[in-house]
Amino acid sequence: MDRIHRPSQESLERRGTYMKKEDYLKQVEEALKNTDAATRDEILDDFNQHFAAGIRQGKSEDEIIASLGDVSQFDDLEGLPKVSKQEDKVEDSQTKTTGKGQRGVFIDARHADVTVRPSADDTHHVRLIKDGNFVENSYQLERIETADELRIKIVSPKAFFRIDERDLALEIELSDACKTLRVETASGDVDLGELNLDEIRVRTASGDMELETLRSTRVILNSASGDYSIDDLKGDVSIETASGDMEIDGHQGEALSITSVSGDLRYAGTARSVKITSVSGDGELELSNVENVKIDTVSGDFEIQLPRDISGVKLNFSAMSGELDFDLMDKKGRYEGHGGSTLIGDGKINLTLNSVSGDFSVEN
Repeated sequence: MDRIHRPSQESLERRGTYMKKEDYLKQVEEALKNTDAATRDEILDDFNQHFAAGIRQGKSEDEIIASLGDVSQFDDLEGLPKVSKQEDKVEDSQTKTTGKGQRGVFIDARHADVTVRPSADDTHHVRLIKDGNFVENSYQLERIETADELRIKIVSPKAFFRIDERDLALEIELSDACKTLRVETASGDVDLGELNLDEIRVRTASGDMELETLRSTRVILNSASGDYSIDDLKGDVSIETASGDMEIDGHQGEALSITSVSGDLRYAGTARSVKITSVSGDGELELSNVENVKIDTVSGDFEIQLPRDISGVKLNFSAMSGELDFDLMDKKGRYEGHGGSTLIGDGKINLTLNSVSGDFSVEN
């Protein structure tokens, strides 16, 4: 699609088309009368910003209008989304219904925020929202449906002006038929709640994740710098992050696996198997039903709280310069330097703690 042609100041002078800002913007609005409200407002706002920037630079309104171009150029501009019949605030009835019975759902939201909740019926529902309004016609949603999978992707429209994706929100309601969910974003935040699935996978670059009241056999999460907030999750959890902090409370599952560079971790849950690899991130762990713990860190410090009623601990510690302090079953001790090991009680809980310079403390 061709971009808008910007007539030169000389051509405008020859055609006598100079006008004031208000008149020019009225003509732009009239030229866009068949374009949907969200895109129309976006273009007008963009033009207003051009006027404000130009005036700050000492330009006259005539010069700014000349740089923006002849309004008639909108007549030949293809790809601008047309007016929608639904331009009111979102109501329950204003829901895009798509697909029934797909067991898998994949969402590629780019920079938009994503919220996923269960559907009240046997159908998946999709809403794309900007400032409380539908913008489905101004910012395209690509849907690919098969018998087993629904794929939803935000796609830039082929228009000269584009809505800022960071102002978008994608709301999804999943039917009971859905068993696997995969969500990917660049900077968009992800909010999942009240879902019962076999598998959940979420990947973001800088978007934060909030997960609450989830039931899933496996939950696999990956981010570069986004933070994690997880509450009341049942299922095995695997997290990979560079610098994202992790807050996990009320976890019920067999396994917890964390790989982090500098992200800090706070965890409270019933995982039987805990494996953590961290470079410099610190951790606070409250382990109420654990049997095996393995933590490898370079310089991160970890505090581990075990239940009062444990029957025994087998403790193995290795380090270059780190320290381990323990207070377990009324037995206290400290290992410094290269480490050490001890057996307390029946050794039912196995703790393997490795560090270069990071410190550990373990108590019950």
